[in-house]
Amino acid sequence: MIPVRWAFGHGLSYTTFELGNIRLSSDKLSDDTKIKVCVDVKNTGKVAGKEVVQLYVGDLNGTPDRPVKELKGFAKVELNPGETKTVEMEIDARALSYFDESLGDWFAPSGKYEILVGNASDNITLREEISFETKKVKPMRCDSSITIGELLANPATAPIVQEMFKKAQENSPFGDSEAVGDEMMQAMMRFMPLKSLMSFGMMNEEQMQQFLGAVSAALGKN
Repeated sequence: MIPVRWAFGHGLSYTTFELGNIRLSSDKLSDDTKIKVCVDVKNTGKVAGKEVVQLYVGDLNGTPDRPVKELKGFAKVELNPGETKTVEMEIDARALSYFDESLGDWFAPSGKYEILVGNASDNITLREEISFETKKVKPMRCDSSITIGELLANPATAPIVQEMFKKAQENSPFGDSEAVGDEMMQAMMRFMPLKSLMSFGMMNEEQMQQFLGAVSAALGKN
């Protein structure tokens, strides 16, 4: 990949600025709440100038086809030499979301997201992590191509997967090793489609059909 000469947000100035002391009003976000992001900006040069502080959001959940980061806010501030001011920006559930055609609405999966602040897309100097929880549930297909992560994210099917993990761990390549717990197994399997479980010998065809039947019943598709 050839790097761009001037990244998004890049600008020239006769002075220099320093961003620091990022504060979030909360590290948790839901469908109906907002988080205020505060950042201190200092003019470290010898002349007055203006700086544009940019706020990006990154999805840490491995959601397919999402950018590494997306611009979700900015604030312009004018500072005299040596002066420091605080800028405020705000994010809500929409800032984390993408339009999901199957849902017909904006959607962001529950999980972890990163708040990134800088003065250009290639000059991120401040980072904080937040957790997000949504009550929205995407319509789910019910076949062996669905991933473990999708099933875990759905309150109706998560208990079925948890029960499956207990049985699958007994037949996993790691045996009964205490070093591999439920959380580690889930992390390794989260992005695996169900059909991969058969490839690893954790489930046969009959067990797969029984599992899909339970998932279908939980989703009310029977």
